[in-house]
Amino acid sequence: MKHYKKYFSIMMLIVMIAAVMMACNSGDETSEDMVDTEETEQKVESFFPFLPDTKLFYEGEGSEYADTVVYFDYIDNHQAQRRRQTAGTTIGEVIDREEGIVSIRYSEEEFYSFFPLFEEEPNREEILLKEPLEVGNEWVLEDGRKRRINDVSAQIKTKYGEFEAIEVVTESDEAVQLDYYAQDIGLIKSVFKVNGDEEGIVTQLAAIEENIPWEVNVRIYYPEWEDEGSLYENHSIEFRTNESIEEKLTAYLQKEPPVETAAAALQESMVINRLERNKDEQQVKVDFNAAITEIGMGSDFESQMLQSITNTLVYYFNVESVVISVEDGPYETGHFYLGPEDFLIPDNENAEKI
Repeated sequence: MKHYKKYFSIMMLIVMIAAVMMACNSGDETSEDMVDTEETEQKVESFFPFLPDTKLFYEGEGSEYADTVVYFDYIDNHQAQRRRQTAGTTIGEVIDREEGIVSIRYSEEEFYSFFPLFEEEPNREEILLKEPLEVGNEWVLEDGRKRRINDVSAQIKTKYGEFEAIEVVTESDEAVQLDYYAQDIGLIKSVFKVNGDEEGIVTQLAAIEENIPWEVNVRIYYPEWEDEGSLYENHSIEFRTNESIEEKLTAYLQKEPPVETAAAALQESMVINRLERNKDEQQVKVDFNAAITEIGMGSDFESQMLQSITNTLVYYFNVESVVISVEDGPYETGHFYLGPEDFLIPDNENAEKI
């Protein structure tokens, strides 16, 4: 009996110790989870996310150009390409998000096409958000304006909903701007006021559409079989985040036109390998696979094919000329030779709309 009591006491002691250890471990895990959550909430990634295949609609007051639609064309690890469409223009921007800083490094107005801008030389350096995400954190912009975090729990109401947001204040001698960032969404509201203006220009989040493409207008040209001219047809192409412009344009240039007097500019075996735009020279370089020079065709039709490709790319990229290469070498057939210094210009004189 004594042995039984001693055994029972030892077992109870073991159970109690185990229970205490489990409680401690559970407490530690909960504490770690809380710390991790807190750290995540304080990272710029949480308040400036890159959202693929998502349209953010902002309604504005105080200006006809305040209404805005935002879309991320390309996302590549720490950088993203964002387009902002207003009634006045569409702006393409390259945004870096690394080492606790979100900044715009490239910006281009009148940007209506869909192609990557990551290789463009930086023309802007504006820090939008910066860690630590704490009240009082302040930095100075290139143009001399001062930007600071003024609140980390501002209660903001928008047409899309109510949020707890980070308030960022930007001040100059003439004006003040308030930007509000909410977790998992990003910018939800902006207020811009010139000194003495009580109402200002207000832009607020009104709707979000997920799993949706961006539509871009393109004009596809087709060579005619008999006449020395071409036909064209306007299309609205859907692009999703990170979709290849080369694949999209190849597919449309391979499509047969809805008339029997013309043909597709590219046969099925012909593929665009790469597209490069030189903004300063207003020129696009297009590299094809070898099939474009391996299929024999008459000189008249080949000339119209090259002209149709040129007209299509000039219209899409809004440039002045096109350089064509094949597997990084010259375009060479029995009728034409185009080297790296040779370029083609658009010719729409005999083009007719289908």
